[in-house]
Amino acid sequence: MPSLCRLRIGFCSGLTTLPDGLRYLMNLRKLSIFWMPREFCSRIQEDGEDFSKIQHIPSLVIGEPYTMKRQD
Repeated sequence: MPSLCRLRIGFCSGLTTLPDGLRYLMNLRKLSIFWMPREFCSRIQEDGEDFSKIQHIPSLVIGEPYTMKRQD
């Protein structure tokens, strides 16, 4: 994967944190994240716990998080 230049992550409700290996993908130029849980999205914001893993990526596209609807 060292030559990976674009990555899209979406609809992965079981993913709770970004993989540590993303910080080593120096050829990664665009990361798109969409339809992920709100908690996940807060981790990847500039002040979030996982932002250091992706701060080297020139183009970060972070879409709106989805909200889980409770079924009573």
